[in-house]
Amino acid sequence: MAVRDEVCQSGAQVVGPPLSFTPVAPPSTAVNVRALIDQASKGMNIPVPQPGLSPAADATQFVGLSLWTWSPASAWVPKSVTVSAGGVSLTMTATPVFSVWSMGDGGSMTCQGPGTPYPSATSGKPPRRSPDCGYTYARASASEPGGAFPVSVTTHWKVVWSTTTGLSGSEPDLTSSASLGLRVSEIQALVTDVRP
Repeated sequence: MAVRDEVCQSGAQVVGPPLSFTPVAPPSTAVNVRALIDQASKGMNIPVPQPGLSPAADATQFVGLSLWTWSPASAWVPKSVTVSAGGVSLTMTATPVFSVWSMGDGGSMTCQGPGTPYPSATSGKPPRRSPDCGYTYARASASEPGGAFPVSVTTHWKVVWSTTTGLSGSEPDLTSSASLGLRVSEIQALVTDVRP
């Protein structure tokens, strides 16, 4: 189809206000959400586990005696960090979910939540075993290097994030670990007066 130029006739008048054009700014560079996630992960201050034990970690444990283990409830709370770039903010939250205890004798246990602290002496007679995070050794540690079992506890934190633009997601668990040594002995019974 041919393009025809329109020519105003002599004496034609301008109808309406003159047209004006406003320059369009180039679109801003998209915010790199992955970079914000990485930045938030690096800024997440996950505490090292502070294991509580009864009998205490510096005391001798005994074969067959139930060991109570736990983490302080004050440390078992969500941690959040917010980072921003290009007008977009991202908030990342890590929540402790469970701890894995490696007991050094080949055994391990997974504790959901922080565990239960050993009851105080004023609370009456405590139960023999921890209701949710306890362990019982079946052998002594005398043959181990240093005479102690190498124990470690690793807490797993579930990680989620969201942005002010409506994006959200999750990341692999963050973990934090602590280690200690436990000496475990056997109580030997000596029979001295056997009568028929």
